[in-house]
Amino acid sequence: MPAPATTEELLDLVKRSDQVDLSRLAAFLSSRQRGEGLPPEPRALASLMVREGLLTKFQAEQLLQGKYRGFAIGGYRILEKLGSGGSGTVYLAEHEVMRRRVALKVLPADYASEPGVLARFQREAQAGAALDHPNIVRAYDFRNEGTLHFLVMEHVDGASLQELLSRQGPLPVGQACDYVRQAALGLQHAHEANLVHRDVKPANLLVDRAGTVKVLDLGLARFSPRGEESLTQKFDENAVMGTADYLAPEQALNMHDVDIRVDVYSLGATLYALLAGAPPFHAGTVTQKLLWHQMREPKPLRSIRPDVPAELEAVIKRMMAKAPEDRYEAPWDVAEALLPWSEGPFPPDLPDRPGGTGSSVVLAGSSTRVPERTPSPTSAAMRTARGLASVPHREPAPEPEVSPRGVARRPLAREPFHLWLAFLGGGAVLLVLLATAGVGFFLWRAAHSARPQVAATVKPPEEPDQPPALDAQAAFELPDEPGELFRLDGHRGAVLSVAYSPFGSYVLSASEDKTVRLWDLKNRALRAEVPGHADQVTSVAFSRDGRRALTSSLDRTIRVWELPGGLQQFSLGGDGAPLWQAVYSQDEREVLSGSADGTLRLWDVPARKPLRSFLGHGKGKEARCVAFAPMPRRQALSGGTDNLLRLWDVNSGNQVRSFVGHTATVTSVVFLADGRRAISASQDGTLRLWELDSGKQLKTYPGHQGPVWAVAVSRDGRRALSGGEDRTVRLWDVDGGRALLQTHSKHTGPVTSVAFGPDGRHGASGGRDKTVRIWSFGP
Repeated sequence: MPAPATTEELLDLVKRSDQVDLSRLAAFLSSRQRGEGLPPEPRALASLMVREGLLTKFQAEQLLQGKYRGFAIGGYRILEKLGSGGSGTVYLAEHEVMRRRVALKVLPADYASEPGVLARFQREAQAGAALDHPNIVRAYDFRNEGTLHFLVMEHVDGASLQELLSRQGPLPVGQACDYVRQAALGLQHAHEANLVHRDVKPANLLVDRAGTVKVLDLGLARFSPRGEESLTQKFDENAVMGTADYLAPEQALNMHDVDIRVDVYSLGATLYALLAGAPPFHAGTVTQKLLWHQMREPKPLRSIRPDVPAELEAVIKRMMAKAPEDRYEAPWDVAEALLPWSEGPFPPDLPDRPGGTGSSVVLAGSSTRVPERTPSPTSAAMRTARGLASVPHREPAPEPEVSPRGVARRPLAREPFHLWLAFLGGGAVLLVLLATAGVGFFLWRAAHSARPQVAATVKPPEEPDQPPALDAQAAFELPDEPGELFRLDGHRGAVLSVAYSPFGSYVLSASEDKTVRLWDLKNRALRAEVPGHADQVTSVAFSRDGRRALTSSLDRTIRVWELPGGLQQFSLGGDGAPLWQAVYSQDEREVLSGSADGTLRLWDVPARKPLRSFLGHGKGKEARCVAFAPMPRRQALSGGTDNLLRLWDVNSGNQVRSFVGHTATVTSVVFLADGRRAISASQDGTLRLWELDSGKQLKTYPGHQGPVWAVAVSRDGRRALSGGEDRTVRLWDVDGGRALLQTHSKHTGPVTSVAFGPDGRHGASGGRDKTVRIWSFGP
């Protein structure tokens, strides 16, 4: 249809599009008629309807062009066009029934007929389906309507690391290390599924407003075992794929004979860029960059960033070693190496987008680009406070993409003719130099390639109606003077468990009154009450991103709740014995529970089903407490009424050893950050420190006058917190000579639960006096 010339014609298109509820539209028109009336021009009316929330910008633009069809695909309502590139167009969409917002990556119909293109697109969907990890963007579905194929992906509220880098320049050391460490955990999960990403770079790493990093764009990923996946070699026989700024040396020579160590190299180059403000070889042509990754060392990082520790520079050098055998063997090794500098989380400083707080989408090789921004005053102040004011802020150049046929592409806004001149000119000079290096043949192919394909990098949009992580900004500080800061009243029964949110702004409490309560520490008030269990709630824990609560109950169920609303996401169990505790594994793919019948059960969270049962503590005994070891150790601990602490192999369910020493029920246990030691609490009135590999008891912490009901350990492993029948909360020095540091006696009943805040200087406790108390322990 022609573009509407009048407001009446535009309103007719709005009605025919079936994108606006007619009752809302009628109310809008009635309100305007009683007031200022409708604007005379269609574009002005469309803008008004966008401001009123009746239309999205995308819908308004389409309607102003006379297009009223095509607003839905496969049960999803299209809300916005987020970007487009050679491999597809990405839309913000909403499921018509479930109202869940997602990112749709749509493959153009004419591309689907080209050899290898549809197969590669399907491979991206298959790779995504094989993975389910908090640090990987999830792929929900792959569909087609006729010749139109599309991938349904998780929607992330945040920005890519490339966008952060472009907007604010080099990141603080701790923030950069934490982001890369999280990416390494996601890549480790992919590695365990036999996947190699092959295109790791800042633009393919998203960080949400809670500081959680997610790896995306598996379009170049391949399954590593030979024989299981031949699409890459079939359709990309002469290909070099990836991004020249971050490409591992061996990947440029042979795209197919690579393993996870190419991702380790690219992750090292990414960390270098986050700290230096630009990739290791940012100044050369594409050909030069490919060569320099083979033969040249990047400029020493500490000459650019003197505040980078020498030990960290050594870690990055090992990640970027030219020979694969000289690098870390797997992403997990990288995550472990970066741990000393990554005490996150680090919520990014993200401004609200125009028209809302939604995220944008960045498409590599696309004409749609994120607008350049001047760093906000808050961002500049943070950089100055962290000693970054002296670091030059270089705008990174757009990342050159090496396409499946060897042609490097920059965003289409650049003149392709100039790109070819630079590429071919540099290649002609360098061919002689590369002959002895064994890469001349590769460059010849790169210079004589056919039409390129551009791999899309999608940064999903924000979901305005989804509550953000509760304390993503943690914009307040509690006093550091040791003692009780305040108490929180409201429970009608004993508080059996407390948990601190990841960033320290909220506390969860579980009670005998069958409820879970969410407390706002900044306002010292109840934020939400979650009634749902049919019996006492025995344990509660936050998810890593602070968006969910995990609870267990004597009603025999484990439940997961959305926060802050308290909507139940799903329930596990219900057919076993009453449950004393349930805990997440570090990647939150599994839950371990301990029950009144003495058994332990391991649950598969994505599949919502039990994986296996452990023999536990024996007939007639109870498993009172459980704990997961930090990754990569696949071990767990449990304590029970048999007075024993038991170590389990999670994969097999077999007992590794038992620890003898307590003379009464083991009530609580927690791993230290190194995963090699643990502290247990008991009704015998003691805390005990254990060396897990040897079974040796390292230390005893006496002091409580009666049973000890709970123990917690600070993130750095230096402090322990305990609560006991004697109504005291006690602070301990885990390794120091003076074990007992502080004793606090404000509770009027036994202290049944304790938790550390993320800073290790504050804590929470719950007791049989029905109160939750917030403490400061000082620096």
